[in-house]
Amino acid sequence: MLGITHKGILEVEEENKPEKEGIRRAVLSKIMELTSADHSIFINIDALAGKMNMMRYETFDALNFLHGRGSSEDSL
Repeated sequence: MLGITHKGILEVEEENKPEKEGIRRAVLSKIMELTSADHSIFINIDALAGKMNMMRYETFDALNFLHGRGSSEDSL
């Protein structure tokens, strides 16, 4: 797993934060792909993070945002 690096800290401090909207869209797209848009299917968060090559906290951040806004692509 990747750790927090000095370079990463400096980039965030300099306002070069990662593009969260793109990450959120990618997470939603992957969920739709894995579930075939069936809302009755549950997904393991760790498996989703692994499929997307993301850290668990990044996946939770995107999912929390999507949950708060509703889960449609139009609400992004």
